[in-house]
Amino acid sequence: MRQPLVLLAAGCAAALLSSAASAAELKTYAGKSFELRDVRGLIYFTPKGDVFEVVTTLDHQGQPFRVVCALKDGQSATLSVPGALDEDAATVDIRRDGDRLLVIDHTRQRRADVTPPNGRRAN
Repeated sequence: MRQPLVLLAAGCAAALLSSAASAAELKTYAGKSFELRDVRGLIYFTPKGDVFEVVTTLDHQGQPFRVVCALKDGQSATLSVPGALDEDAATVDIRRDGDRLLVIDHTRQRRADVTPPNGRRAN
């Protein structure tokens, strides 16, 4: 179980370090729209006790789907649409910071070349 967490952490760190980003703070119950390549999205949150229930509705070519997550202070979630081989990914991070929810749009994220701890790369 520890190995996948290391890979996830390394991937997240590489993504954050190699991207140009813009952040927007969301207000409670107020939505924010965004685009990830040809996927359009709308995100909003509602406080539920000590968590924020974050609702993201996505639409790809007329096919909507919804992602719901509960974030405590300091937690985050990432939405990403990959590019073609050697092409930039389109990524949005949703980050809870105290009483704020930040939506961070990484518009020029580069694909990270990460070697797993076992030294083997996935094909």
